[in-house]
Amino acid sequence: MKITLVGGGGSRAPLFVQAIAGRGASPRVDRLTLFDSDPDRLRTLGGLAAAVASRRGARFQVELTSSLDAALDGASFVVTSIRAGGDAARARYERIARDVGVIGQETVGAGGFALATWNGPALLDLARRVELRASTAHVLHFTNPAGLVAQLLLDAGFRRHVGICDTPSDLVRRTARHLRRDPRSLRPTVVGLNHLSWLQRLEDVEGTDHLPALLRDDAFMHSVGQPFEPELVRGLGLLPTEYLHYYYHRDVVLARQSGRPRTRGEYLDRRGWELRAELDGIDTTGRYETAFDRALDAYERYCADRDGSYREELGRDDPAHSAEDAGEGYAGVALDLMAAIGGERDELAIASVPSSGAVPGFAADDVVETTVRVHEGAIEPQASSPLPPDAAGLMHAVKAYERLAARAVLERDRALAARALTSHPLVGSYRLAGQLVTAFLETHDDPRGPWR
Repeated sequence: MKITLVGGGGSRAPLFVQAIAGRGASPRVDRLTLFDSDPDRLRTLGGLAAAVASRRGARFQVELTSSLDAALDGASFVVTSIRAGGDAARARYERIARDVGVIGQETVGAGGFALATWNGPALLDLARRVELRASTAHVLHFTNPAGLVAQLLLDAGFRRHVGICDTPSDLVRRTARHLRRDPRSLRPTVVGLNHLSWLQRLEDVEGTDHLPALLRDDAFMHSVGQPFEPELVRGLGLLPTEYLHYYYHRDVVLARQSGRPRTRGEYLDRRGWELRAELDGIDTTGRYETAFDRALDAYERYCADRDGSYREELGRDDPAHSAEDAGEGYAGVALDLMAAIGGERDELAIASVPSSGAVPGFAADDVVETTVRVHEGAIEPQASSPLPPDAAGLMHAVKAYERLAARAVLERDRALAARALTSHPLVGSYRLAGQLVTAFLETHDDPRGPWR
């Protein structure tokens, strides 16, 4: 089986390769192709990923290419992890948002819309190439904003595309650790939207829901329940995934961001250039044959810095876990789905897919982030219970934004874009929405043509 990673020169490529190498024979991978349109990133970070596979004794072949058609030919699965425009674009739109007084973050609110104007067209082009070169392939998108781009692709008529994210599975994993249980022995019910979802139930094989007792446990709330106040979580009867911090603590986030001289995007843009320069200084060939340990050390320091800035942004001060405890991240979610879609086993996973009537109050073609069962290649969202009115209202508001935003990107329509951002709880002002849309589009020429 061939897997193609689009964004194979990105910062997550070595982690992705390491996760596959650590899986042994499941899923049955014999070829991994790393594609990136930036040859320098592909040489440095893609080269490090290939070196990781070699050092880990991987049983599959790793190939690097800047030819998208070659990357797609023969692929059974395509995984995307791209940021069109790079960290420099992210730095610009996070700064634009912050300068008008709204949260600057690349996956939620104004920043999520700006990213969609870049990643949406890129993924539409990719989806068309997949139809031509790998028509039976399943496409798993870690590309952000994962829920919005999954909705956009569905609205454009592409059906074999799934949004994936490691945030809810990481929450389940940390909760299972607190219970001293294997995460695979638990059946989580997650419901919401990407970067706006809640853990609703956590059942064992006997059908006992452990979540109510956990929410009463002060030690659990102090560790896994961060950064939310226990009274909020206990009142909801749900455990929020961490990106809900931007909604429940908007004032705290705004104050934190306003107090920094740089946005997180600006920091990561600079840190990414530093990493690539350091890797170049270690080995300009990108093979790292005699300097693998030095290259891996540079990469791991970058990952620690990136994770630290992420945890600080989300207000988490619980101890960071070691690499051994951190799980496989989004690669693990993708690999579990691949194994199940390929028929190796049934699997419960969490993904962004059409509701298909499983989530009360949402249309069948509303893309939601929820627990799915993968059986004989079919991905079936599992039925969830109604959310409390305040959580349901927030989910409905952001889903309305996503539907409008997807149309705006597909139709290149400024008026729809302004309506979409006006409806978003983190913007909520038509005047601000208009300013944001104008400023975002001034920094980005859509390759499909001008917006009307």
